[in-house]
Amino acid sequence: MNNISYVTKKETKPYKTEFNQLFQKIKQYFVDDFSLTYQLVGSSKRNLVISHHNKGFDLDYQIIIQKIKNQEKWKNPNKIKDKFFKFIQNQLQQKYTIENSTSAITLKKLDTINSKIKVGFDIVILKEINNNYEILKRSINDNYNFQKMTEHKDFRNNFRKIKDKQLWNELRKKYLENKIKIIKENSDEKSYFTLIKTVKTIIDNLDKY
Repeated sequence: MNNISYVTKKETKPYKTEFNQLFQKIKQYFVDDFSLTYQLVGSSKRNLVISHHNKGFDLDYQIIIQKIKNQEKWKNPNKIKDKFFKFIQNQLQQKYTIENSTSAITLKKLDTINSKIKVGFDIVILKEINNNYEILKRSINDNYNFQKMTEHKDFRNNFRKIKDKQLWNELRKKYLENKIKIIKENSDEKSYFTLIKTVKTIIDNLDKY
């Protein structure tokens, strides 16, 4: 497919700055409720961001709840997701389309003149418990709850093995191939999960390298 390529750090920098500014507002708004931090994850963290000519590129973020200051007030996960979503919507609805999906709050900045997406953010909310993470995710019954992230630890370990085996170029090649395939299929699979699967495929076939 035409015009599918990796994005430079320079191209992503203004949007990373924009997210940091948003997070500072979120942190201040919830200052009496949560202790919060955030991190880039997946392809966004590892300089593997891919752009499509009319779908732009995505940056993946995790907002991490390190401490809930009022357990009684925030015992309902539905309330937590709703409050974060509405605050982000209020801050950015003039510049982005905003969707509340299964796990992520998805933002898209549109170029209406050229009928394309410039950039997107996928923001998930995690809760940190004893150095392990649980993700706020919608279940079959449409209620949100915190669920264990078993793939998170496996991914970090597998990615470390790839770096140790000096397979970085192979990862970039395979990840780009997988992203092109997903775009061709018009899949809505998140970049983070595509990267997890790509890393696992390389690890499962280490004997071939």
